[in-house]
Amino acid sequence: METINYILLSVVSYIGLFCGVVLAFIAPEEQRPGRNYFLFAQKILLGTIVMVLLTLNPNIYTLAISVILLTMIFFRNLNNYVAYFLFVPALYLSINNTPLILIVSTQVFLYGMLTGTLIVQPKKLNEAVKSCLRFAYYPLILFFIFILPLVSSYFKIS
Repeated sequence: METINYILLSVVSYIGLFCGVVLAFIAPEEQRPGRNYFLFAQKILLGTIVMVLLTLNPNIYTLAISVILLTMIFFRNLNNYVAYFLFVPALYLSINNTPLILIVSTQVFLYGMLTGTLIVQPKKLNEAVKSCLRFAYYPLILFFIFILPLVSSYFKIS
């Protein structure tokens, strides 16, 4: 895959947050009864991300990310900011394996949908958008990680 594809993949996986916000505004009556199910689904998605990473890309960095993500599963309140910060190296480590990066980015998208539905207060659209923009570091870091090799090779002094 080319660099632009990776950048678009990171942006699309980030858009999952906004899709979750839209779903929460479409069906606000489902937000309260579904909260426990959304939290459980987030933990399941973190577990599947760990399983996919460990089976398709076993190295020490993947193991470290997986241990941190697995410990997050056992916390009662997941810290979504930490999860998104850990999704950055997870996607970067899967850059050489096209099926792996597609699987992980899809799982990040689904995790974002669940997170978006959980962070929304009903009838407060401005706060919902602001809370989604707090996660904007995720695509920005990925953008710089994917662009950095291109820029460094362009300015390489021989």
